[in-house]
Amino acid sequence: MLSNLQSAIRPVEHSTEFEVSKPKKVSFDDDTVEYAMLDQDDEEFIPPPMPPDKTRLPHIINQSELNDLVRDLNLTKDQSELLGSRLKVWNLLDEETKVSFFRTRQSDFSVHFEMQGPLCYCNNVDRLMELLGVQHEQSEWRLFIDSSKYSLKAVFFHKGNVLPSIPIGHSVHMKESLENMDILLKLIRYFSYNWHICGDLKDSRARQSHYIVKEWPLRHQLTAGTKSVSCQSLVNPEKILLPPLHIKLVLTKNFVKAIVKYNEEGEGFKYLKDKFPKVRDAKIKEGIFIGPQIRELFKDLNFEACLNSVLKTAWNSFKSLNENFFRN
Repeated sequence: MLSNLQSAIRPVEHSTEFEVSKPKKVSFDDDTVEYAMLDQDDEEFIPPPMPPDKTRLPHIINQSELNDLVRDLNLTKDQSELLGSRLKVWNLLDEETKVSFFRTRQSDFSVHFEMQGPLCYCNNVDRLMELLGVQHEQSEWRLFIDSSKYSLKAVFFHKGNVLPSIPIGHSVHMKESLENMDILLKLIRYFSYNWHICGDLKDSRARQSHYIVKEWPLRHQLTAGTKSVSCQSLVNPEKILLPPLHIKLVLTKNFVKAIVKYNEEGEGFKYLKDKFPKVRDAKIKEGIFIGPQIRELFKDLNFEACLNSVLKTAWNSFKSLNENFFRN
């Protein structure tokens, strides 16, 4: 017996009067999707959500967009060509986009660089900056010259670090000597522009007076052959700037060497060895640290606790100089 409740639905034989309901077919651009549904006349029927747009076409990349992509990814020539070839196989490149474009992408810039012995230098700074889309204002740029055991480099830094650096000289066989600096400055035509030069801070030759003489008199003139002046200045001393980072490195170097000199086996030196286990003892004794390591020491209160009263006073003065003068 079937229940007489109103919620119960009695089975009904299908006939011409009562047809079997069929699911509605929804078409999306040649793709047909069937949805099980109630009778179309049912007022409570809610259509299903629309599927994603299947008519969207892939974006075809032109030459300019491919160049921007390569630049943003900082790819080499070989990597750029590999990326372009893969996109070409996938039919994602415009017909006029060339994969081999990157083989000669340096041609517009290489004409403004020459080789003089082991030195590669820029022979036309104005034209180079014009190609880079940068306005060359001598007062807005700094010439940074530095060397290592393996290379000598000359790079332009923007005054406010708003624009990226621009290399204008490089050699893997030249050292930072007076003769090589003279050659470099003449080849890049420094004396026609007189940029400010950011140089490395060198130790004084009066090493026996280090940590003893507290006040050093200001030199009003640099005469070759007097005191520690070995030769005439190549550029105007007023055009030379000392980068804050190099001053920090040298001050840290002198401070750590003072720790080693007066108390090599003290807690301060041992603490540095434990704090930087990957740094060799020889580097620690010479006070050779990098910027991140110096910043880490500034934040470390335990290092200050390992110092005696004299070294602690010197360390606090160094921290005050860094926070109130050098800053970032």
